[in-house]
Amino acid sequence: MLNSIVYFNHDHQNQILGSASVTYSDIQGGFVGDGVIDFNPIFDDQYQIASGSPAVDAGDPAPQFAEHSFPPSLGSIRCDMGIGGGPEAALWNARVSPQPREMLRIEPRFVFQWVHRDNIRVEHAVDVRGPWYPYTGEIITIGAKRAALISYTEPRRFLRLVEAAQ
Repeated sequence: MLNSIVYFNHDHQNQILGSASVTYSDIQGGFVGDGVIDFNPIFDDQYQIASGSPAVDAGDPAPQFAEHSFPPSLGSIRCDMGIGGGPEAALWNARVSPQPREMLRIEPRFVFQWVHRDNIRVEHAVDVRGPWYPYTGEIITIGAKRAALISYTEPRRFLRLVEAAQ
C-alpha cells in the first residue's frame, strides 16, 4: 500500500490485519512503514483530502509520484496521500468550492493539526450551531504545519477548520 488513506473503517479499530507492506500512507491506529502517519485525514464531501489535511504533501517524495494537476492536488509537487494525489490526480473530478466550507469540527480538549494555507482559518463557538468567530488561542507553527492545543481549563467551546471560497 502506497500513498493511501485507510481511516474510519472497522469501527475505528485496526485498519490492516496480517502481513502488509505499507509506506507513505495515513493509517488509523498506525502501522509500521516508512512515512506512515496516523492523523485524521480531513476529507471533503467527495472523500478527497481538504486543504488543511496532514496528508497534503505527505506521500512518497520520489519524483515518479510528483503531482502535476492543481487542483485536485494540493500543496507542492510532492505527492498527496489519497485519490487527489500523484501524477494522475487530474483523472478525478476537480473540487469546486463556491463558498466558505466547513472542513472539520473538533470537540474541545483535543490537539488538532493541519497544513497552513492562506484560505484556511480556525474558528470557535460556544455552541455547536454558532455563531462562529476567528480562533485567537495558541497555535503552534512548525514549518507549514499548524497545531492548536486546547486546554482543559478553557471554557467549553467548539472549533472548526473552514476553507474560504476559491
